Amino acid sequence: MRRHLIIGTLVGALFMALAFWGVPLDQLGESFRAMDWRYLPAVAGLFFVQELLRSLRQWVMLRPLAPAMRYRSSVSIFFLSFFCIHAFPARLGEFVRPWLLKRREGVSLGGGLGMVVAERAVDLVAALFMLWAVLAWADIAPE
Repeated sequence: MRRHLIIGTLVGALFMALAFWGVPLDQLGESFRAMDWRYLPAVAGLFFVQELLRSLRQWVMLRPLAPAMRYRSSVSIFFLSFFCIHAFPARLGEFVRPWLLKRREGVSLGGGLGMVVAERAVDLVAALFMLWAVLAWADIAPE
């Protein structure tokens, strides 16, 4: 377990370094200094609740494939895969979740990948609804 933690930390640090490669860190620092940090706890809390709800969605969607899976397992798999999505380039972390589901819950790789595709379809519908709402109600000034 310790070896996996060390390897995972090193891989994460490598991808973090690659993500910051060429980023003007002085401008990044100025942006952080200009932030109003009072809102950070509320935003972080809302983000955490959102991810708990997405873990619940995953758990419900996987009930037919893994009826013995517990919500706690769904949360841990979702959180780890979410970290990998953001740590690895080109959203390669999306493939971590089907692998984790197979390894920990016995869900076939096809079933896990199908669940990820179904989630992305639901997310697309939600994003299109939000776009429609913005176009319908937002005051967009013509140029």
